[in-house]
Amino acid sequence: RINRWIEQITSGVPREQIEGSGEDGLAAQEVIEAAIKSFETGTVVEVPAV
Repeated sequence: RINRWIEQITSGVPREQIEGSGEDGLAAQEVIEAAIKSFETGTVVEVPAV
């Protein structure tokens, strides 16, 4: 999915036609950060609800 988003951004697709939103990006980032923290601490890290 990230590859498609990058492809759309770099090829000049109008903002309203891009597949995905800032909210989608934020949700993905929160999952990534929780996974990293979980790995570093060896504990379960809950992902905040968006």
